[in-house]
Amino acid sequence: MLESHGFTHEKVIDREAVLELEPALAKHVTGGIWVERDGFALPYRTTTAFRLGAQKLGARFLEGTPVRRIEQRGARWFAVTPRGTFSAEKLLVTVGAWWGELAKQVGEPVPVHPEGLMLMVTHRVAPFCRATLGATGRPLSFKQFDNGTVVIGGKLIGIAELTNRHGEVDFVRLVRSARTVTDLFPHLKHLGVNRAWAGVEAFTEDELPVISASRKASNLYYSFGYCGSGFQLGPGCGKLVSELMIDGTPLISLDAFAIDRFGRQAMASAKAA
Repeated sequence: MLESHGFTHEKVIDREAVLELEPALAKHVTGGIWVERDGFALPYRTTTAFRLGAQKLGARFLEGTPVRRIEQRGARWFAVTPRGTFSAEKLLVTVGAWWGELAKQVGEPVPVHPEGLMLMVTHRVAPFCRATLGATGRPLSFKQFDNGTVVIGGKLIGIAELTNRHGEVDFVRLVRSARTVTDLFPHLKHLGVNRAWAGVEAFTEDELPVISASRKASNLYYSFGYCGSGFQLGPGCGKLVSELMIDGTPLISLDAFAIDRFGRQAMASAKAA
């Protein structure tokens, strides 16, 4: 299906090819999907670079400043925070897991549920894996760094407290993911976990983001609900959002990500019933 849309960067390979690329993998692995030209980026370095670039262009970052309320007065938008009220002609709501409340304040509620996405990092071990790996049928994202530590993730779902802005590790689920790793790399069976953590993310009903102008208010825009894929999609979507806000027309259509699609889907389901 991917190839029919012009995406030829993925190739199905057999067991022999997989083991040639990653000899430490268990012999029961039957094959894989290889993306030869793919790569990875380090979130801290990448997001810091974006931040520094934005600051050079005049952007201001106010940490520890949650927006409690947004409202439109005349031609301007106002965002009320514990550090004062900020105003602008145009407003973009892009607040991670907490966007549901702000959209609701404007009368555009979106079905949302929070999740606590987990990661864990192991102790150091001799180099054995060069690629970033995933598994079919079981959640896994797996990467060994140059210092020997292994980062294990893959939408591992922990406990999320949206109100308290807190993610809690679910050790039972973490154990299941660790077993996936040792199934694929048996020699890691006795490798210890150095630390684990959970971050709060919010998922939409269809697990697609909302990238849209408001249907209820002027000069209000949304970019949220990336459902665990924001780091990957952020740069491209940021460009589209800037085109939407500045020019009114992004380079590609964003109709599939409209904020009112959930209401339309509910109405269509009701009519079908």
